[in-house]
Amino acid sequence: MPLTALVFAEARADAPAASGGTGVLVAGCCEGSLALLARGGAGHAWRAAVRHRGAHAGTVHALASAPREGGAAALLVSGGADGAVHAWRVRLPGPARPAALERLASLPWGAGAVVGLGIACKVAPASPAACGVVVWASRADGRVVEWAGAGAGAGAGAGAGAGA
Repeated sequence: MPLTALVFAEARADAPAASGGTGVLVAGCCEGSLALLARGGAGHAWRAAVRHRGAHAGTVHALASAPREGGAAALLVSGGADGAVHAWRVRLPGPARPAALERLASLPWGAGAVVGLGIACKVAPASPAACGVVVWASRADGRVVEWAGAGAGAGAGAGAGAGA
């Protein structure tokens, strides 16, 4: 399983990986699958916990993640050679639950492979639990598309797209 993209997904911004925070590595693969890698076993090596085949119809070129405050999940976006951009919920492993990957939405993209992704979670000061998500994707021709979606905490990670 040759890896083509790699990102760390964590549940809380205040528990970074360097300090032993809860999280998984998400790997994109050349045949279009996504793999969740969790620490475990002797030496705390990264091992495949979940493999989601068919995430993309071709190589996964880009991954980006954003932590979810106070939860056991992270937001993830993936993009690939097939020109698709997908939003995912990454459920992190816990004492009584395995890691899991759930597709939330496919974002309108159009033609052309996705070569870069970015994601940000904008937290409202009055309501830290309410998080709006912004996703950016780029193509090989330099075009950047942005989606802004409210209610990521309710599972939606995408809104209307606009070209730049």
